[in-house]
Amino acid sequence: MAVGQYATSLHTVGSVTKELHDFHRFDCVLRWAPRDAAQVQLSVDNLFDESYQTAVGFLVPGRSLRLGVRFTHQ
Repeated sequence: MAVGQYATSLHTVGSVTKELHDFHRFDCVLRWAPRDAAQVQLSVDNLFDESYQTAVGFLVPGRSLRLGVRFTHQ
């Protein structure tokens, strides 16, 4: 049985203690190196758009997509 954790926040209207529920987040990264000196990366964070809090009153962002390109000089 999964159990959440308790957290307290002073950044809300008053002091609030609340149980933060457990969550399951899935991230995915794809990398491709077409050349020795070049790399392309595609990342998806929170693929299934899980809604959760890591601190009282602070929701995490939803699904996000990132694209990166890296060139190195050898």
